[in-house]
Amino acid sequence: MPYSITTTSGAPVATVQDATINTTSTALTLIGRDYAGYGAFLNENFVHLLENFAANVAPSQKLTGQIWYDTSANTLKVWNTSINAWKPISSSLAQANEPDGVDSSQGDLWFDTVNNQLHAYNNGWQLIGPQITETDGTTSGSVVEVIQDSSDINHTVIKLYVRNTVVGIISSDAAFTPKTSINGFSTIKPGFNLASSTAVADAQYNGETTNATTLNGVTSAQFLRSDQPSTTAYALSVGNLVVGSALALNEITSNSEVQIQSLLPSYDLNLYTNFSGTPSRTLGISGATGGVTVDNALAVLGAFSVDGTTTLSGTITLGDVTTLQNKIIPSADGSIDIGATATRFANVHATYFNGIFNGNVLAQQITVGNVNISTTAITVNGNTMATQSYVTSYVQTAGRNSQGTRTISTSGPSGGSNGDIWYQV
Repeated sequence: MPYSITTTSGAPVATVQDATINTTSTALTLIGRDYAGYGAFLNENFVHLLENFAANVAPSQKLTGQIWYDTSANTLKVWNTSINAWKPISSSLAQANEPDGVDSSQGDLWFDTVNNQLHAYNNGWQLIGPQITETDGTTSGSVVEVIQDSSDINHTVIKLYVRNTVVGIISSDAAFTPKTSINGFSTIKPGFNLASSTAVADAQYNGETTNATTLNGVTSAQFLRSDQPSTTAYALSVGNLVVGSALALNEITSNSEVQIQSLLPSYDLNLYTNFSGTPSRTLGISGATGGVTVDNALAVLGAFSVDGTTTLSGTITLGDVTTLQNKIIPSADGSIDIGATATRFANVHATYFNGIFNGNVLAQQITVGNVNISTTAITVNGNTMATQSYVTSYVQTAGRNSQGTRTISTSGPSGGSNGDIWYQV
């Protein structure tokens, strides 16, 4: 009589005829009534069940719930018809030491009984949680906590512990003050809050950040930009300053000087002022010759020393004593006046006065007080004391007075004694 084989739920699996075996319906050999040699197949079925069909290839005939040990992955798997796949059955261990990776399979679980943490095996043991540990008797890791503020409002935050010390707090709420003080956190603001240096010595961010609103309490808007025009109402101190590619400002310590330097060859260095709303050059230095040009009136209030040839155009006002170390020579003979009719010099101090009139070395006219000496006469208060004809006709006369010899001539006499007088005509 044939056997009808069904699953636990009653679903038909196979019908086995008498004196036959069935090896196609399941991973086991199904034996019919009166089959000779059934003992070997029966015992073999027990072995297959005992080893969970251990092989590196899955059984080709499988039933829902069937267990297969995959020797290639060292993993126990169960067949799930609904997903049409062998689903791994991972092991779970609870012990103090980390299990050997050779004996572990992907998906295995290990509960660390020392740190009270769960790990999963994925080519190595990876921590699942909790992140907080008590390895050395202290708390380290991240903990979700509720902090009550000074107004009795609760705030959910994440605290970061290192050996019982809170080194950071992450919050998404508006800034608040904890009701119960937390060392290093007088105020908790949105985002990541780092403990102050009073709680954690030298606490600071290390690494790179893409953006920041303040630096040491100074807002980002208070800094000068390097990639666009910037302005400031405050003094700016710079060591060796280079403006663009043409101007440098350097402190030359060896020469005890501050140096303004034009960096481009043959470029002029000019100083401009805002004159009645229009930028106007006041001082120019030629890049070709090194010459200096003053475009407007020059007022010198102190000592003024000039070496070499200097050309000054326009009115020059000297407000103090001017010292000359060489001659004052006009541009052409007899072409330049010193003083004017309406603006004369008060006093002229000189050791000698030499003039040329009609080819003769002579002063054309000299007035001293009420005495006037001209080319034709000598007058005192307008009265003629001597004329040119009188002087030129006078001849050399010796011994006329006790002062010595008086000589009137156009050229100097030869010889002479103390007290002699020569009037040059």
